[in-house]
Amino acid sequence: MNRHVCSRCKNISLLKQLQGISNDTIMPSISTMRVFKGQTKLTKSCNSATFSTLCKNSVTQGHSNGKQKQTSNSVWSVNRPMLGAQFRTDTLPLISVRQMSSGPDTIFPAGQVDRYNGLTLDLGDLSEDCTDVQFNSLLTESLLKWRQEGRSCVWLKVPIHKSAYISTAANNGFLFHHAEHQMSLLKLWLNTSCEDRTPRFATHQIGVSGMVYREETKEILVVKDKNSRFSYWKFPGGLSDLEEDIADTAEREILEETGINSEFLSILAFRQQHLQPGAFGRSDIFIVCRLKPLTFDIMHCENEISHCKWMSLEKLHANTTDISPITHRTCQIMLHGIKNGFDNVDIRFKEMKSVYKGLKYKLYHRPLP
Repeated sequence: MNRHVCSRCKNISLLKQLQGISNDTIMPSISTMRVFKGQTKLTKSCNSATFSTLCKNSVTQGHSNGKQKQTSNSVWSVNRPMLGAQFRTDTLPLISVRQMSSGPDTIFPAGQVDRYNGLTLDLGDLSEDCTDVQFNSLLTESLLKWRQEGRSCVWLKVPIHKSAYISTAANNGFLFHHAEHQMSLLKLWLNTSCEDRTPRFATHQIGVSGMVYREETKEILVVKDKNSRFSYWKFPGGLSDLEEDIADTAEREILEETGINSEFLSILAFRQQHLQPGAFGRSDIFIVCRLKPLTFDIMHCENEISHCKWMSLEKLHANTTDISPITHRTCQIMLHGIKNGFDNVDIRFKEMKSVYKGLKYKLYHRPLP
Protein backbone atom coordinates (compact mmCIF):
# COMPACT_ATOMS: atom_id res chain seq x y z
CA MET A 1 0.00 0.00 0.00
CA ASN A 2 1.49 3.38 -0.98
CA ARG A 3 1.85 6.40 1.27
CA HIS A 4 -1.14 8.18 -0.31
CA VAL A 5 -3.47 5.31 0.53
CA CYS A 6 -2.07 5.00 4.06
CA SER A 7 -2.68 8.70 4.63
CA ARG A 8 -6.21 8.31 3.28
CA CYS A 9 -6.89 5.46 5.72
CA LYS A 10 -5.77 7.63 8.61
CA ASN A 11 -8.17 10.34 7.49
CA ILE A 12 -11.02 7.85 7.19
CA SER A 13 -10.32 6.66 10.70
CA LEU A 14 -10.48 10.27 11.91
CA LEU A 15 -13.80 10.82 10.16
CA LYS A 16 -15.21 7.67 11.74
CA GLN A 17 -14.34 9.06 15.15
CA LEU A 18 -16.06 12.33 14.32
CA GLN A 19 -19.19 11.00 12.68
CA GLY A 20 -19.54 7.53 14.18
CA ILE A 21 -20.13 5.77 10.87
CA SER A 22 -19.11 2.32 9.72
CA ASN A 23 -16.48 1.29 7.15
CA ASP A 24 -19.02 0.40 4.49
CA THR A 25 -20.37 3.97 4.45
CA ILE A 26 -16.99 5.53 3.50
CA MET A 27 -16.06 6.11 -0.15
CA PRO A 28 -12.44 6.76 -1.16
CA SER A 29 -12.56 10.54 -1.59
CA ILE A 30 -14.78 13.56 -1.06
CA SER A 31 -16.19 16.69 -2.60
CA THR A 32 -19.89 16.30 -1.85
CA MET A 33 -21.77 14.39 0.84
CA ARG A 34 -24.81 12.18 0.69
CA VAL A 35 -27.05 11.41 3.61
CA PHE A 36 -28.57 7.94 3.27
CA LYS A 37 -30.68 6.50 6.06
CA GLY A 38 -28.87 8.59 8.64
CA GLN A 39 -25.32 7.79 7.45
CA THR A 40 -22.85 10.12 5.73
CA LYS A 41 -21.06 8.94 2.58
CA LEU A 42 -18.19 10.75 0.88
CA THR A 43 -17.80 10.97 -2.87
CA LYS A 44 -14.81 11.56 -5.16
CA SER A 45 -11.98 14.03 -5.77
CA CYS A 46 -10.40 15.04 -2.49
CA ASN A 47 -6.71 14.70 -1.63
CA SER A 48 -5.57 13.67 1.83
CA ALA A 49 -4.52 17.16 2.92
CA THR A 50 -7.91 18.62 2.08
CA PHE A 51 -9.68 15.67 3.66
CA SER A 52 -7.74 16.12 6.88
CA THR A 53 -8.49 19.84 6.90
CA LEU A 54 -12.22 19.26 6.46
CA CYS A 55 -12.19 16.76 9.31
CA LYS A 56 -10.30 19.11 11.62
CA ASN A 57 -12.79 21.86 10.83
CA SER A 58 -15.59 19.52 11.86
CA VAL A 59 -14.00 19.20 15.32
CA THR A 60 -14.84 22.86 15.89
CA GLN A 61 -18.52 22.16 15.38
CA GLY A 62 -20.77 21.37 18.30
CA HIS A 63 -23.33 18.59 18.35
CA SER A 64 -26.82 18.92 19.67
CA ASN A 65 -29.68 16.38 19.49
CA GLY A 66 -27.89 14.33 16.85
CA LYS A 67 -27.46 17.35 14.54
CA GLN A 68 -24.21 19.06 13.63
CA LYS A 69 -24.10 22.82 14.09
CA GLN A 70 -22.21 24.88 11.52
CA THR A 71 -19.77 27.52 12.73
CA SER A 72 -18.60 30.55 10.77
CA ASN A 73 -15.32 28.79 9.97
CA SER A 74 -16.83 25.50 8.88
CA VAL A 75 -16.33 24.20 5.35
CA TRP A 76 -19.12 21.66 5.33
CA SER A 77 -22.19 20.80 7.35
CA VAL A 78 -24.15 17.60 7.77
CA ASN A 79 -27.73 17.49 8.95
CA ARG A 80 -29.07 14.06 9.85
CA PRO A 81 -32.34 13.30 8.07
CA MET A 82 -35.52 13.43 10.05
CA LEU A 83 -37.00 10.21 11.33
CA GLY A 84 -38.71 8.35 8.52
CA ALA A 85 -36.68 10.00 5.75
CA GLN A 86 -35.25 7.30 3.48
CA PHE A 87 -33.01 9.28 1.14
CA ARG A 88 -31.89 12.80 0.45
CA THR A 89 -28.88 14.32 -1.30
CA ASP A 90 -27.04 17.41 -0.09
CA THR A 91 -24.63 18.65 -2.76
CA LEU A 92 -21.97 20.76 -1.09
CA PRO A 93 -19.26 22.08 -3.42
CA LEU A 94 -15.70 22.30 -2.22
CA ILE A 95 -15.69 26.06 -1.83
CA SER A 96 -12.89 26.47 0.68
CA VAL A 97 -9.39 25.11 1.10
CA ARG A 98 -7.53 25.95 4.30
CA GLN A 99 -3.84 26.23 3.46
CA MET A 100 -2.66 26.06 7.07
CA SER A 101 -4.50 25.32 10.24
CA SER A 102 -3.97 28.95 11.30
CA GLY A 103 -4.00 30.49 7.81
CA PRO A 104 -6.77 32.18 5.80
CA ASP A 105 -9.37 30.37 3.75
CA THR A 106 -9.25 30.42 -0.06
CA ILE A 107 -12.86 30.99 -1.06
CA PHE A 108 -14.33 30.55 -4.53
CA PRO A 109 -16.24 33.77 -5.31
CA ALA A 110 -20.01 33.72 -5.17
CA GLY A 111 -21.60 33.79 -8.60
CA GLN A 112 -24.55 35.66 -10.06
CA VAL A 113 -27.30 33.70 -11.83
CA ASP A 114 -28.74 35.32 -14.96
CA ARG A 115 -32.19 34.92 -16.47
CA TYR A 116 -30.91 32.17 -18.78
CA ASN A 117 -29.81 30.08 -15.79
CA GLY A 118 -26.18 30.89 -16.49
CA LEU A 119 -23.70 31.65 -13.72
CA THR A 120 -21.09 34.45 -13.78
CA LEU A 121 -18.12 34.51 -11.40
CA ASP A 122 -15.51 37.25 -11.04
CA LEU A 123 -12.07 35.82 -10.30
CA GLY A 124 -11.04 39.25 -9.11
CA ASP A 125 -12.82 38.30 -5.90
CA LEU A 126 -10.74 35.14 -5.53
CA SER A 127 -8.22 35.16 -2.70
CA GLU A 128 -4.73 36.26 -3.74
CA ASP A 129 -3.39 33.24 -1.84
CA CYS A 130 -5.16 30.72 -4.08
CA THR A 131 -2.66 28.53 -5.92
CA ASP A 132 -3.16 26.96 -9.35
CA VAL A 133 -3.66 23.57 -7.71
CA GLN A 134 -6.28 24.94 -5.34
CA PHE A 135 -8.04 26.78 -8.14
CA ASN A 136 -8.20 23.61 -10.21
CA SER A 137 -9.72 21.74 -7.26
CA LEU A 138 -12.24 24.50 -6.58
CA LEU A 139 -13.23 24.76 -10.23
CA THR A 140 -13.49 21.01 -10.79
CA GLU A 141 -15.69 20.47 -7.76
CA SER A 142 -17.86 23.49 -8.50
CA LEU A 143 -18.40 22.38 -12.10
CA LEU A 144 -19.74 19.10 -10.77
CA LYS A 145 -22.19 20.99 -8.56
CA TRP A 146 -23.27 23.36 -11.33
CA ARG A 147 -23.97 20.47 -13.68
CA GLN A 148 -26.05 18.82 -10.99
CA GLU A 149 -27.94 22.09 -10.54
CA GLY A 150 -28.69 22.21 -14.26
CA ARG A 151 -26.82 25.44 -15.01
CA SER A 152 -26.82 26.28 -18.71
CA CYS A 153 -23.49 28.07 -18.86
CA VAL A 154 -20.66 29.32 -16.65
CA TRP A 155 -18.85 32.61 -17.27
CA LEU A 156 -15.50 33.49 -15.67
CA LYS A 157 -14.38 37.11 -15.52
CA VAL A 158 -10.59 37.02 -15.35
CA PRO A 159 -8.66 40.23 -14.50
CA ILE A 160 -5.43 40.52 -16.45
CA HIS A 161 -3.31 40.13 -13.30
CA LYS A 162 -4.96 36.74 -12.68
CA SER A 163 -4.49 35.41 -16.22
CA ALA A 164 -2.49 32.49 -14.85
CA TYR A 165 -5.84 30.84 -14.05
CA ILE A 166 -6.82 30.83 -17.73
CA SER A 167 -4.74 27.73 -18.50
CA THR A 168 -6.45 25.81 -15.70
CA ALA A 169 -9.86 26.97 -16.88
CA ALA A 170 -9.01 25.92 -20.45
CA ASN A 171 -8.07 22.45 -19.22
CA ASN A 172 -11.58 22.27 -17.74
CA GLY A 173 -13.16 23.10 -21.09
CA PHE A 174 -13.51 26.89 -20.92
CA LEU A 175 -13.12 29.00 -24.08
CA PHE A 176 -12.52 32.70 -24.63
CA HIS A 177 -15.61 34.76 -25.27
CA HIS A 178 -13.75 38.08 -25.50
CA ALA A 179 -10.95 40.07 -23.94
CA GLU A 180 -10.72 43.84 -23.57
CA HIS A 181 -8.35 46.14 -21.71
CA GLN A 182 -7.91 44.71 -18.19
CA MET A 183 -10.34 41.77 -18.37
CA SER A 184 -11.05 38.61 -20.33
CA LEU A 185 -14.30 36.65 -20.24
CA LEU A 186 -14.29 32.85 -20.49
CA LYS A 187 -17.31 30.62 -20.89
CA LEU A 188 -18.24 26.97 -20.69
CA TRP A 189 -21.56 25.70 -22.07
CA LEU A 190 -22.92 23.05 -19.70
CA ASN A 191 -26.33 22.19 -21.14
CA THR A 192 -25.65 19.03 -23.17
CA SER A 193 -29.31 18.70 -24.16
CA CYS A 194 -29.02 21.53 -26.71
CA GLU A 195 -26.42 23.39 -28.73
CA ASP A 196 -24.51 26.37 -27.38
CA ARG A 197 -26.88 29.35 -27.50
CA THR A 198 -24.55 32.07 -26.21
CA PRO A 199 -24.06 34.92 -28.70
CA ARG A 200 -20.65 35.79 -30.06
CA PHE A 201 -19.11 39.00 -28.83
CA ALA A 202 -19.38 42.21 -30.92
CA THR A 203 -20.14 40.84 -34.37
CA HIS A 204 -19.99 44.33 -35.93
CA GLN A 205 -18.06 47.56 -35.69
CA ILE A 206 -19.78 50.89 -36.40
CA GLY A 207 -18.30 53.56 -38.67
CA VAL A 208 -19.88 56.97 -39.28
CA SER A 209 -19.14 59.59 -41.93
CA GLY A 210 -20.69 63.00 -42.54
CA MET A 211 -21.77 64.85 -45.68
CA VAL A 212 -21.39 68.49 -44.61
CA TYR A 213 -23.13 70.58 -47.27
CA ARG A 214 -22.91 74.37 -47.71
CA GLU A 215 -26.19 75.47 -49.28
CA GLU A 216 -25.00 78.96 -50.25
CA THR A 217 -22.00 77.69 -52.26
CA LYS A 218 -23.35 74.22 -53.12
CA GLU A 219 -20.11 72.70 -51.84
CA ILE A 220 -19.45 69.66 -49.71
CA LEU A 221 -16.59 68.93 -47.31
CA VAL A 222 -14.21 66.19 -48.55
CA VAL A 223 -10.91 64.70 -47.38
CA LYS A 224 -8.23 62.25 -48.44
CA ASP A 225 -6.89 59.83 -45.83
CA LYS A 226 -3.16 60.09 -45.30
CA ASN A 227 -2.71 56.44 -44.33
CA SER A 228 -5.13 54.81 -46.79
CA ARG A 229 -4.00 52.69 -49.73
CA PHE A 230 -6.76 54.38 -51.77
CA SER A 231 -6.28 57.97 -52.92
CA TYR A 232 -9.99 58.74 -53.02
CA TRP A 233 -11.88 61.86 -52.07
CA LYS A 234 -14.29 60.89 -49.33
CA PHE A 235 -16.35 62.30 -46.50
CA PRO A 236 -14.73 62.71 -43.06
CA GLY A 237 -15.60 60.08 -40.49
CA GLY A 238 -14.44 57.23 -38.30
CA LEU A 239 -15.40 54.56 -35.80
CA SER A 240 -18.00 55.19 -33.14
CA ASP A 241 -16.85 55.03 -29.53
CA LEU A 242 -18.55 52.88 -26.92
CA GLU A 243 -21.87 54.43 -25.78
CA GLU A 244 -21.54 57.21 -28.39
CA ASP A 245 -24.60 58.17 -30.45
CA ILE A 246 -24.37 58.17 -34.24
CA ALA A 247 -24.89 61.94 -34.41
CA ASP A 248 -22.17 62.56 -31.82
CA THR A 249 -19.72 60.35 -33.71
CA ALA A 250 -20.34 62.23 -36.96
CA GLU A 251 -19.86 65.67 -35.36
CA ARG A 252 -16.78 64.57 -33.41
CA GLU A 253 -15.02 62.91 -36.36
CA ILE A 254 -15.66 65.88 -38.65
CA LEU A 255 -14.23 68.27 -36.07
CA GLU A 256 -11.19 66.06 -35.38
CA GLU A 257 -10.32 65.52 -39.04
CA THR A 258 -11.19 68.92 -40.56
CA GLY A 259 -11.57 71.47 -37.74
CA ILE A 260 -15.15 72.17 -38.90
CA ASN A 261 -17.96 72.35 -36.35
CA SER A 262 -21.19 70.90 -37.68
CA GLU A 263 -24.72 69.93 -36.67
CA PHE A 264 -26.29 66.54 -37.33
CA LEU A 265 -29.46 66.59 -39.45
CA SER A 266 -30.23 63.04 -40.55
CA ILE A 267 -28.99 59.68 -41.76
CA LEU A 268 -28.95 59.28 -45.54
CA ALA A 269 -27.81 55.67 -45.90
CA PHE A 270 -25.87 52.85 -44.30
CA ARG A 271 -23.83 49.95 -45.58
CA GLN A 272 -23.12 46.51 -44.13
CA GLN A 273 -19.95 44.74 -45.25
CA HIS A 274 -18.47 41.43 -44.17
CA LEU A 275 -14.79 40.41 -44.26
CA GLN A 276 -13.84 44.07 -43.87
CA PRO A 277 -10.02 44.40 -43.82
CA GLY A 278 -8.76 45.90 -40.58
CA ALA A 279 -11.99 45.17 -38.69
CA PHE A 280 -10.41 42.50 -36.43
CA GLY A 281 -12.58 39.80 -37.97
CA ARG A 282 -15.82 41.72 -37.36
CA SER A 283 -18.43 42.75 -39.91
CA ASP A 284 -18.71 46.47 -40.59
CA ILE A 285 -21.69 48.84 -40.56
CA PHE A 286 -20.94 52.21 -42.15
CA ILE A 287 -23.47 55.04 -41.67
CA VAL A 288 -23.57 58.14 -43.88
CA CYS A 289 -25.08 61.23 -42.25
CA ARG A 290 -26.16 64.66 -43.44
CA LEU A 291 -24.93 67.69 -41.49
CA LYS A 292 -24.85 71.44 -41.81
CA PRO A 293 -21.66 73.42 -41.14
CA LEU A 294 -21.45 75.82 -38.21
CA THR A 295 -17.94 77.00 -39.09
CA PHE A 296 -16.11 77.11 -42.45
CA ASP A 297 -12.36 77.56 -41.92
CA ILE A 298 -10.54 74.26 -42.43
CA MET A 299 -7.80 73.17 -40.02
CA HIS A 300 -7.32 69.51 -40.90
CA CYS A 301 -5.52 66.88 -38.83
CA GLU A 302 -2.12 66.39 -40.43
CA ASN A 303 -1.62 62.99 -38.80
CA GLU A 304 -4.68 61.49 -40.49
CA ILE A 305 -5.61 63.71 -43.43
CA SER A 306 -3.43 64.55 -46.45
CA HIS A 307 -5.96 66.83 -48.22
CA CYS A 308 -9.14 68.59 -47.13
CA LYS A 309 -11.30 71.14 -48.97
CA TRP A 310 -14.77 72.34 -49.89
CA MET A 311 -15.69 70.89 -53.29
CA SER A 312 -18.63 71.39 -55.61
CA LEU A 313 -21.12 68.58 -55.03
CA GLU A 314 -21.83 68.38 -58.78
CA LYS A 315 -18.11 68.14 -59.54
CA LEU A 316 -17.55 65.44 -56.92
CA HIS A 317 -20.44 63.40 -58.29
CA ALA A 318 -19.12 63.68 -61.85
CA ASN A 319 -15.57 62.63 -60.89
CA THR A 320 -16.01 58.85 -60.92
CA THR A 321 -12.29 58.05 -61.05
CA ASP A 322 -11.29 59.68 -57.75
CA ILE A 323 -14.21 58.55 -55.60
CA SER A 324 -15.46 55.17 -54.43
CA PRO A 325 -18.82 53.69 -55.50
CA ILE A 326 -20.38 54.46 -52.11
CA THR A 327 -19.33 58.12 -52.35
CA HIS A 328 -20.79 58.36 -55.84
CA ARG A 329 -24.06 56.81 -54.70
CA THR A 330 -24.45 59.00 -51.62
CA CYS A 331 -23.78 62.08 -53.79
CA GLN A 332 -26.78 60.98 -55.86
CA ILE A 333 -28.89 60.71 -52.71
CA MET A 334 -27.83 64.19 -51.60
CA LEU A 335 -28.58 65.69 -55.03
CA HIS A 336 -31.98 64.00 -55.03
CA GLY A 337 -32.75 65.51 -51.63
CA ILE A 338 -31.67 68.97 -52.75
CA LYS A 339 -33.89 68.77 -55.82
CA ASN A 340 -36.96 67.00 -54.40
CA GLY A 341 -36.79 67.74 -50.70
CA PHE A 342 -34.97 65.84 -47.97
CA ASP A 343 -38.20 64.41 -46.61
CA ASN A 344 -37.85 61.97 -49.52
CA VAL A 345 -34.43 60.69 -48.38
CA ASP A 346 -33.85 61.58 -44.73
CA ILE A 347 -33.85 59.00 -41.97
CA ARG A 348 -34.47 60.91 -38.77
CA PHE A 349 -34.71 59.85 -35.15
CA LYS A 350 -37.21 60.03 -32.35
CA GLU A 351 -35.92 59.74 -28.80
CA MET A 352 -37.84 57.00 -27.01
CA LYS A 353 -38.11 55.76 -23.44
CA SER A 354 -36.62 52.30 -22.99
CA VAL A 355 -38.39 49.43 -21.26
CA TYR A 356 -35.31 49.38 -19.03
CA LYS A 357 -35.83 51.86 -16.22
CA GLY A 358 -33.97 55.13 -16.59
CA LEU A 359 -32.72 54.45 -20.15
CA LYS A 360 -33.56 56.11 -23.45
CA TYR A 361 -32.66 55.40 -27.06
CA LYS A 362 -33.01 56.93 -30.52
CA LEU A 363 -35.30 55.22 -33.01
CA TYR A 364 -34.32 56.04 -36.61
CA HIS A 365 -36.99 55.95 -39.33
CA ARG A 366 -38.34 57.83 -42.34
CA PRO A 367 -40.56 60.81 -41.45
CA LEU A 368 -44.18 59.91 -40.81
CA PRO A 369 -46.87 61.49 -43.03
